[in-house]
Amino acid sequence: MNRPQTPFILLALITLAVLFFEFQIVRGQFDAAMATRTANAAKQDELDRRTARLKGMKADLPLYQEAFDQLLDAYSDAPLDPAQFGALYDLNPTIKVRDNAKRPGLQPVSNRVAAGRPAANQPAQTTWTYDLSSTSVEFHRFLPALAETENNLPLLRFTKLTMTSPQEPFYMEATPLNITATMTTLRSGAAAATK
Repeated sequence: MNRPQTPFILLALITLAVLFFEFQIVRGQFDAAMATRTANAAKQDELDRRTARLKGMKADLPLYQEAFDQLLDAYSDAPLDPAQFGALYDLNPTIKVRDNAKRPGLQPVSNRVAAGRPAANQPAQTTWTYDLSSTSVEFHRFLPALAETENNLPLLRFTKLTMTSPQEPFYMEATPLNITATMTTLRSGAAAATK
């Protein structure tokens, strides 16, 4: 008597198995779609953050352009006149361009041969070097002038600075210091020196 029900039970079991596997497939596709949606949302958030940073940089672009123009204006193929040292020059130190002709094997950038390469075995000079000396400037006047000069000449670098006092330590009055310094600025074309 139970035999006529066996095919129906088998058909019901097969149907349940097919439905279970279909459910698993649909659930897997749904999970994949949700994971893709979450990943897309994270990528969109990252894109929004990058876009906001880019807009911020574009808003600051005039500041960057001004700084870049100031750097480009600082390149020179001629040494700076001592008066161009601004506040430092106002203190009346002695500022001289070092004579690079005494350094054999170096040639000015403007004398380089074609294609921006120096002649054989002759490295190009890439900086102007200046010597500063003074015996009449007090410390409290020298440091602000030094800071202002460095701020106004972005390519100026002090490679050596020596200050000595002619008085004994902890002298109570402002005393002029013995100051010697070596400064450099880049020449135009210095970035393309030797490869």
